[in-house]
Formats: sequence, structure tokens, C-alpha cells
Amino acid sequence: MKTFFIKVFGCQMNEYDSLKVKSILESLNLKEVKDPYQADIILVDTCTVREKPENKALSFLGQFRKLKKEKNLILGIFGCVPQRIGKKIYEEMPYVDIVIGTFNYYLLPYYLEKVKKGKRVFEIWNNYKEEENKVSFYPSPPKGPISYITIQIGCNRFCSYCIVPFVRGRERSKPISLILKEIDKTLEKYPFIKEIQLLGQNIDFYKCPETKISFENALENISNYVLKKGIKRVRFVTSHPAGFSKKLIDTLYNLKEIVMPYVHLPPQSGSNKILKLMKRGYTKEEYLEKVFYLKEKIKDVSISGDFIVGFPGETEKDFEETLSLVEKVRYDQGFVFAYNPRPYTYAATFLKDNVFKEEKINRLQVLNSLISKIGYEKNKAFVGKETPVLITKIEKQDQKYLYEGRNPQNKIVIFESEKKIDFDIYKVKIKEAYPYYLKGVLNV
Repeated sequence: MKTFFIKVFGCQMNEYDSLKVKSILESLNLKEVKDPYQADIILVDTCTVREKPENKALSFLGQFRKLKKEKNLILGIFGCVPQRIGKKIYEEMPYVDIVIGTFNYYLLPYYLEKVKKGKRVFEIWNNYKEEENKVSFYPSPPKGPISYITIQIGCNRFCSYCIVPFVRGRERSKPISLILKEIDKTLEKYPFIKEIQLLGQNIDFYKCPETKISFENALENISNYVLKKGIKRVRFVTSHPAGFSKKLIDTLYNLKEIVMPYVHLPPQSGSNKILKLMKRGYTKEEYLEKVFYLKEKIKDVSISGDFIVGFPGETEKDFEETLSLVEKVRYDQGFVFAYNPRPYTYAATFLKDNVFKEEKINRLQVLNSLISKIGYEKNKAFVGKETPVLITKIEKQDQKYLYEGRNPQNKIVIFESEKKIDFDIYKVKIKEAYPYYLKGVLNV
């Protein structure tokens, strides 16, 4: 049996795409292996939101150039990087057999046949075609007991720093009927799934092309549907603050038995001046109003966010406003990035990258330290309490098992036990807290 290996760089959307590719390849009776050097087909799923993961992806692919000469190996790259520089990859990396973008990976069976006939493939589409939805007819392979389901793709926001609209296309939403069919196919093949995670570039801008219902209604329909199917948890990412409404918060409150109390709501900056330069479409005050309403309605909610430091024009005062925002919101978790210009974007074209690299690194470290400190303080509040944990990882260690999972607030929980348990939800009493995870004991 022929084998394949997929390396993923990037966000959960990339994870979903790669899982779909896995499903497509398995439908061809190909087998996944964990070691790329044992594979007959190596595919790299790529991210171009920042320069570092882009370079990593190309470097990873390049290390198999010599191996390709020694065996009949097929090398391929797909996703956001070839969507941006596919022609350059095709011309400068002649050992790569398949170069495709973000819209057409569902055609991999056809492309593999072409490669078997001695041809290289270079096919980058510049826009969405209705056939893209065909990937929904492949069950979504889970990661442990969690299945990702994409319901919204692309972006119309055009934030001044972001390349996503150029490599993922305009906003488009899957019909509710197709989402439910994908869920049915997935649960039919993987009945052990306990959690569904709904994905979208800006998921709160979802609008069903058939019924025209908004994300609030879609979330309610999907949650009630999977609850009847035995699913115990629903999560969603990523929310855009401009689309995150009080109506959605009320919906989360009404669905609190199935939708977990965790929201990823990226502010990017706490300075109104910088938010305007970023073209984010909201002010700091509007953002805080929504956060405070969310916390008022859902008392145990945890909030995470993304932040960019060193954006063009960001002064020390602007950065201090971001620190102030973090103090007010008290994020459970945060992801901080130093600004670097991305091709095609407004900021790269029209704004001067005038914050020194050393200052960017310093601000990144200061902000990370503050977020870590607050996260640690919030984690300590769990010590001595019991929390339900969905097991996502199991390792055998001597006479014990090491378990890792997530509680409703999406916090990592680790514990050991001599008892063998499955990928399900168990009560764990928290004994220790750390900045990025909790440690406890199994309550049986």
C-alpha cells in the first residue's frame, strides 16, 4: 500500500484543510505514516500570514530534494504560500511535483494521476468555484475526540496588515444543509467524537447562502442538531470584534449547556489610533463594551486574543494603551506577534515600517509577560476545584497513563492515573496551576 505524510504550518483552518486532504487520500487506499522518510507522498500545507512559517514550510520541503532522487517520491505543496508565490515555487523548486493553492486541493486524486504519468502540476485558482464545497462530502477526520467543521471561508475585512483576503478569497459561507451533511458523514465514520469545533476566518460574519440566516441562528441550529447526535461540546473560532454582537452573546448564554464558555476575540491593539490604521472597524471602547457584556452574561467565560506589536506608527503611548486593555480584559491566553509587512497589504504598500526591530521584540516580551502573569493568576483560581475535562491525548508511562485534555474554558489539564480511560469527559480535581496549563487528579 502506498503511504503519505502531511506537514501542517499555520492556523486551525490549515489543520482542517490537511485533515480533509487526509480523508481524500485515504479514499484512494493510501495510508498515513508518521515518518516522512517512510512516505511515498509528502505534502506540505502552508501559511503565509507571517514570514516565519512561510520560510519554514519551504525549508521543510527542500530537505527532501535528495531523497526524491533516491526513491520514487512525490512532493507537493498547497495552501496559502503557493497561492501567493506558486509560480516562483514551480520554477525555482523543480523537484516539487504538485504546486496548488487554497481553492483546489480537493482535486488531488486527479493531480496525483498526472504526476504518475510523468507530469508536474501547477494550478493556482484566483477565485472560489462552487465545486470547492465537494470537500464536505469527505468525512472530517478528528483529532482525538474533536472534529473540525469549516462553515465560513475567506475574508472581506481587508485589515491593513493582513494577507488573508488575497490568499483565501472573499467571504463565503457553507449552506446549513451541507454543514449538517458533513457532520452526519463524520459522525457515521467516527462515532466516538465528543466535540465539534466550527471554523471560519471571521465566523461571526457567517451568512447561509440558502436561508440567509446569521451566525447566531446557524450556531443555534447546529448546536441543537449535534446535541441530539450525542455531541457534548461545541466551540467556534475565530470571531472578529466588529461582528461579535450582543445578540451572539445572548445566543451563547442560551446555549451554555452545549457551547463552551470560551471566546477567541482578537483586539490586535488597544490604541484607537492604531486600530484605525489597521482598518479594524471598531474602537477600543466598542471592544470593551462587548467584552464586559460577555463577562456579565457568562460568568465563567475565558477569553483569548491576538495582538500585533510594533505596527507602523505605534508609539510607546500606543503600546501602553494595549497593556491597559489587557489589564482590563484579563485574558486567559494571548498570542503576540511582532509586525512584519506582508505583500499586497495596505500597510506594506502605504505605511512606513518605522518601529525598530529591537523595540518590537521588547514590546513583544513585555506583553507576553503580562498576559502570562494574568493567565497564571486566572489559572490559580481553579486550584482545589473540580472541572470537567475532555481527554485529547493519552500516553502510557511505565505503570501509569499520562492524560491531557481541555476543560470548558479551553484550558489544558494534565493528570496521571493508573486507570485506563477513553477519549471522553471526566471530572478532574485541580491541584496545581501553571501559566499555560493545570495539573490535577482524576475523580472516579
